[in-house]
Amino acid sequence: MKKRELKPKKTSTTFVPWKITEVYHTEVEYFNEAELKRMAENLCKLMDNYLKNKEREEIHICL
Repeated sequence: MKKRELKPKKTSTTFVPWKITEVYHTEVEYFNEAELKRMAENLCKLMDNYLKNKEREEIHICL
């Protein structure tokens, strides 16, 4: 009787870390301080709007 070799199955999760690493290595961007400040302010505005909309939805549901 022949011994059958077990080959590891290739799954998508095996390659995910490599792909993520590759993406970060190939798409590195550098920002100056003014750009970072502007992006932070925009993020704060977006979060503020999101929270206001969320409150409106909750009030609407309660009514």
